[in-house]
Amino acid sequence: AEVIYTLVSRYYSDELALKYSKCKDYFKYAKNNLRESFIELNITPICVSYEYDSCDYLKAMEFQQKRDNPDFKKSEEDDVRSMQIGITGYKGQMIYEVCQPINKEIEQFIQPDDDRNTILNKIAQLIDNKIHLNYHLFPCNYIALDNLNNDSQFLGKHYTEEEKIKFEKYVDAQIEKIDWADKDIPFLKEKFWIMYANPAINQFKAISKCNL
Repeated sequence: AEVIYTLVSRYYSDELALKYSKCKDYFKYAKNNLRESFIELNITPICVSYEYDSCDYLKAMEFQQKRDNPDFKKSEEDDVRSMQIGITGYKGQMIYEVCQPINKEIEQFIQPDDDRNTILNKIAQLIDNKIHLNYHLFPCNYIALDNLNNDSQFLGKHYTEEEKIKFEKYVDAQIEKIDWADKDIPFLKEKFWIMYANPAINQFKAISKCNL
């Protein structure tokens, strides 16, 4: 989950990515008319929703490594392993959603006299918000959010007891892949709940912004 959607949105909506992507040609061309140039680009975010993150246990493991050793840094081998598992690992259902262009939001929230950095920051936020709104939430996202909050708010509405048992068994199996004698299972489970709850949390925040 958290995760999951960021494979798309994190690159394309990151402010630095906007600065150094092909959009830089527009910066040279636009100068004082950057807002209109982004409207001409007709930016249309694409949201890719993954049911499972095949690297989830590696990410949870890294959280504990950084907790236990603040100086911990991933090696090149770790990065290669993450890429391999990310490409070949099980992801469950995958749903592609072509969102509506963000031109309407650009016209509404970006002022013609906004400076360059403000415009880039707002563009990144608009893309993220569009992706959060269109992300397809799976039962595991609701289960993780309920487990994170020690609640059952979404039980019966967005997932069944059987789906909860299945997902919790999946998490246990993923944690088993972490071959450490000193692995902190409660800590690792909490990180799983956070990772898989984040898409739901982000979507609820995006919806609340729309209702303001």
